[in-house]
Amino acid sequence: MGLLVSDDSFRELPLSYQRILEVACGETAIDRLAIYDVEEPRALRRLTEEHGGMLRRYPEDVLDAAWRESNAYLQDQSSLNADFARVYASWDAFRTSAFGYARGNELSYRRDAFPRVG
Repeated sequence: MGLLVSDDSFRELPLSYQRILEVACGETAIDRLAIYDVEEPRALRRLTEEHGGMLRRYPEDVLDAAWRESNAYLQDQSSLNADFARVYASWDAFRTSAFGYARGNELSYRRDAFPRVG
């Protein structure tokens, strides 16, 4: 779920309305994430246990090709559109930072904790 508001329109709102909108959007995001975290495991269990669904990993060559082609596409779009390039550069820097954090923190926790639970 998301909400897009132009900067100009947002700035025209009284400060109290800006704050209301920020808080409402933040709370909605937190609420949606909490519901997702609770409901997705239940839905997956229904699919696998009640309906015979199976989880399978994509073959490594498919994952490699998807990674390579999606990144090439983003690079191509960056060369065609300056606005896209600006957003992409910011997002890519964030992705690099976030992956570094996840690799050192979340992945280590997952390797230790997940085998200990069911």
